[in-house]
Amino acid sequence: CLGGLFNLLLLKAVVPIGVLLLLWVGLFGTRVRHEAGHALWRSARRSLRELLPAILWVLIIFCTSVSASSFSAFHCRRFIVDGSRRSREFLHASLDIECEANNAHYELRALAYAVIVIWPIGCLVGLAALFVAIRKTVLSRTPD
Repeated sequence: CLGGLFNLLLLKAVVPIGVLLLLWVGLFGTRVRHEAGHALWRSARRSLRELLPAILWVLIIFCTSVSASSFSAFHCRRFIVDGSRRSREFLHASLDIECEANNAHYELRALAYAVIVIWPIGCLVGLAALFVAIRKTVLSRTPD
């Protein structure tokens, strides 16, 4: 329906980020209209702060699913072709893709590497940055 595992992985990786960006642009646009005299940077920071709960929910909900989908691009399954013990390997997630034998698998692996950098590693880095940014507030136990 979507055109294969490559398109499915791309869709799973991009849609949550795209939805968050659309929400942020909408919040930012309403902030700019209501705070016409303030700086754009201030409006951007406030709209990101309002969107932070949604960002955290998206990270929690989608990170494991997207990560599992991206790591599935590396799991191959070996099949014995004939009685001479000759074998071929196919991708476990999509048996129409032969591992290490065609461009489709190499393209899928390249996309999977990019998604791994964006989602699992990006989620950890983003959460670490968030915790560093709010550590003074948390340690002083005062709401911001």
